[in-house]
Amino acid sequence: MRVTKDCLLILIFILFQWGRPLIFYTEHISTWISVLVDFLIKVFPFYVIARQTTDWNLVKQKLYQGSIIAIVLMAVMTIIKMEKGNLFHENATYSMFWGFLMGRPSTVMLVAFLDTKKIKYLLMFIISMPFVILYGTRTPLVCVFFTLFLYLLVVMEKSVKEHKVYFDIKNFRLLYLLFLILIIVIAYALRSGRERTTDVLSSGQRIIYIITNGGFLKSDGRINIYKICIDLIMESPCGGVGILSDRVKIAEQFGGGFIGTYAHNIILEWLLQFGIIVGGILLLGLGIICWKLLFRTKDRDKRTVSIYLVGFGMSFLMLSGTAFDCCELYVLLGIGLGSVRVCFRGRYFLDDFEKNRTNQNLMLGAKE
Repeated sequence: MRVTKDCLLILIFILFQWGRPLIFYTEHISTWISVLVDFLIKVFPFYVIARQTTDWNLVKQKLYQGSIIAIVLMAVMTIIKMEKGNLFHENATYSMFWGFLMGRPSTVMLVAFLDTKKIKYLLMFIISMPFVILYGTRTPLVCVFFTLFLYLLVVMEKSVKEHKVYFDIKNFRLLYLLFLILIIVIAYALRSGRERTTDVLSSGQRIIYIITNGGFLKSDGRINIYKICIDLIMESPCGGVGILSDRVKIAEQFGGGFIGTYAHNIILEWLLQFGIIVGGILLLGLGIICWKLLFRTKDRDKRTVSIYLVGFGMSFLMLSGTAFDCCELYVLLGIGLGSVRVCFRGRYFLDDFEKNRTNQNLMLGAKE
């Protein structure tokens, strides 16, 4: 492993955007530092690793295996906590933390099933879904369905490009079974959840209540945050407010602590943090990276991994997450920037890593 120049440039940019508003909020310096440390330890290393990864088949297989382990361990943990009667903290009826932890391997299992058509991955996906529903967070369900849509879109685009616009019924037979199971579960929820109210909800009933009462796509809290973000963007359209200070400014409108108050939308978050010009350029670059990895890459394994990264990561960032703690985002950036050609003085150069890999391939070809 080695740190490339782009790693240092990105790190310098983030440190600058993190530090420039700190002089105005010295009372939050301890929290400011703890958030940065978490980012440097838990998130940014994913970019460094993805930047230098070449064997995406190995990555894909380990991702599948690791997700099975995660589902089994979390299922066991959940059952133990339910027996002890302390599944959620205090009087909470859902857990966003556990929901996203189970949502990640559940989404991977869906991709694994669509990729390999193996029944074991479908079974693991089916096993994981009741736990996702139990934790009561809506966004993981959105991530699952968006990933499914994205996979089918990629398959259709590839079929059209190859002039093979058809679906093999045998390959998608298990997928139809999956849809049937989901329809049965939703029908049962609609029938059993009509009489419930928020005052009598117990663990695992939040999603059923939201679906049966037509509130799955409604979120007054997010709408209020979006309105506040738009107003703040209009106040600082050029330079933005910097990283983390956006949370402070949003929290000032709610009169509470700033840790849980962020844009809940990567578009508004980057425009607010970096300004319309820089934020717009970053969003455009991210969109190009996602497009190229999904529809232009020739590495099938890399494309499969990218479907999960875009399907889960972008859904997460558009609805619930923040770009400062999303591992999928920095893996995407590492993959995308690792294969980009840089234009300088009218000539195109591959970065050092791509040069080394090209030379290795030439040497292997010469030996053969």
